[in-house]
Amino acid sequence: MRKTEFDILKGLMIIGVVMGHASVHLPWVDVFWFHMPAFFIISGYFTKQLYGDVPTLRRKAERLIVPFFAYSVLMYALFRPEPLWKNAVRTLYAGSMDVTIYSYPWWFVCALMTALILFSVLNKIKIGGGKLACICYVLIHITPLWEALPVPLPWSIDNALGAIVYIYIGYRMKGYELRRNHLWLLLLPVAFAVANHCFGWDYKLNMKSMHFENAVLDLVVPLSFTYLFYVLSLALGKVKYVGQALANIGVCSLTIFFVHAAVLHFVKPISPELSVVAGVAVGVAVEALWRTNHWTRYLFLGEKRKHI
Repeated sequence: MRKTEFDILKGLMIIGVVMGHASVHLPWVDVFWFHMPAFFIISGYFTKQLYGDVPTLRRKAERLIVPFFAYSVLMYALFRPEPLWKNAVRTLYAGSMDVTIYSYPWWFVCALMTALILFSVLNKIKIGGGKLACICYVLIHITPLWEALPVPLPWSIDNALGAIVYIYIGYRMKGYELRRNHLWLLLLPVAFAVANHCFGWDYKLNMKSMHFENAVLDLVVPLSFTYLFYVLSLALGKVKYVGQALANIGVCSLTIFFVHAAVLHFVKPISPELSVVAGVAVGVAVEALWRTNHWTRYLFLGEKRKHI
């Protein structure tokens, strides 16, 4: 059974992703602090086997990588941003090198798939999830290491190190139930936002560019904001039409990931606020279109090939 509150949470986070790319800012809060970590935390929460076998990883690849290549072909045919050979190299290298007017958010998909593969492969040599997450957390905070790289690593291997940390946290949160005596945690993100603004801390976190600057805050801030929006999602789930709308957006979040940058390319010069609405709305409409045919459900949504 689907947990509606997580669909709502994904809906809120994907709106945050579009806002960030449209340069629409929240007062005192930077959506980059939490929107991508939240998606990795949610992915970990719903990962049945952190150390997946080959069939499990194959299914994950169908869910993530088949749409990645399908959208790569479709978007190139529509936009043709560069010579075909150059785009083919960029697509096959993937990760943070796959930066065009439509593909710059797609690193998330590569990082998620790569992280799941690393979990499974390294578990074979007795490096468990907790130990791997700790190793990765140390690595992502060695700033000179990432500044010394001439180019980002292929298939978001570098971004996957940060993803592993948040995926593992989400995986360990399975079975969590909200309790009244936990609600004081809601004060943490509020207190941080106020302190960051009033004291001029100018805290930054950006998973794509490997910008991790504080080993404590890079855990506390994303987790506390994700928790705040999780509690908000539970509350919004009781508001019938608002909850349903956000849940539907959340169900379409992967499609919105793939299409919103292309939409922003056309709409953003008109109005940043309008571009957020358009980026989300077009993504929802495109998902509805893909669901009308079993081939497009497989190619662009990664759903199982029941009738192919």
